[in-house]
Amino acid sequence: MHRCVNRRLENLQTPQSIPPKNKTLQRKGAIISYRKLDPDEHAHLPPIALQGGWTMHPAGHLCQIKAFEGRCEIITMENRGHWFSGVGESTARTYLYDLAYDLKAVLDKENIDKIVISGHSMWGAVALIFYGLFPERVAGLMLVTPAYADPRKLGFLRNYPGVYPILDILANSANNTVLDKTKKAISEVPLTWNIVRLALMLTIMPDNVRDVTAFQKLMKNIFRANTDAMALSMQALFQMDDNIMQHIAPRITVPTRIIAGDSDPLISPESAEKLVARIPNAELQIWENTGHLPMLSHPRRLNRTTLEFLQSIQD
Repeated sequence: MHRCVNRRLENLQTPQSIPPKNKTLQRKGAIISYRKLDPDEHAHLPPIALQGGWTMHPAGHLCQIKAFEGRCEIITMENRGHWFSGVGESTARTYLYDLAYDLKAVLDKENIDKIVISGHSMWGAVALIFYGLFPERVAGLMLVTPAYADPRKLGFLRNYPGVYPILDILANSANNTVLDKTKKAISEVPLTWNIVRLALMLTIMPDNVRDVTAFQKLMKNIFRANTDAMALSMQALFQMDDNIMQHIAPRITVPTRIIAGDSDPLISPESAEKLVARIPNAELQIWENTGHLPMLSHPRRLNRTTLEFLQSIQD
């Protein structure tokens, strides 16, 4: 298994109290937990926020964090209701906007004027919403397998139409029974084997993650997030309208790079093409043999393209 994936698993073994390296702020009824890594004295790259999608722990960006540590300011913020960040007063209708306002509060507190946002999946939508709200605070957008509308419109699990009735329940119901059962099932090793096979088949996880114990540990930590918050954020995704495509994307003027995976079962490459067509001068890269989590399956390539993107903005 890749070294960064192993280190990511170790980093996910979080204590019950907020880790000493984490910072916090309070906004809209919630304590928001985040980390800030300072640059070295001679660093020249612009600040970057590394933000993951639904249930994604900031440790999912560990390979990028290690690659850019000291070279620029790095912000990683835990999503509301996940790990050490509270849900507060968020609703499904406000959740994605609350994340955008949370990041602005972090930037204000840390006196960061402008930042490059690297947003994965759900945070692709939040990054675009952030730009719509605070365009003057954005130096660039790096969108990795971004969800920018109701995922069911973006090819979500398009090869498995049998799951759509379940998705409809999760999208429209406050009943979290499905997620509760999923969390319990993760702890059962026989079923975990099947989850490993499914994840490998869908190329959600990197091909070299075949250690069932490590994968089980990873999934248990991912599903450590509050079930209500997981349901809330999922419902927020499924309730997205076309505001991003119609009103935000055409007004973007900062450098924008979009990365899609040709084997992504959750966000189709065609949906990424539709997004890039709406953003002036945006660049699209469709990676072969890549699923939904290139930060795990192709960390070195993602680091290279991120570095190139940051350097282009600096230049």
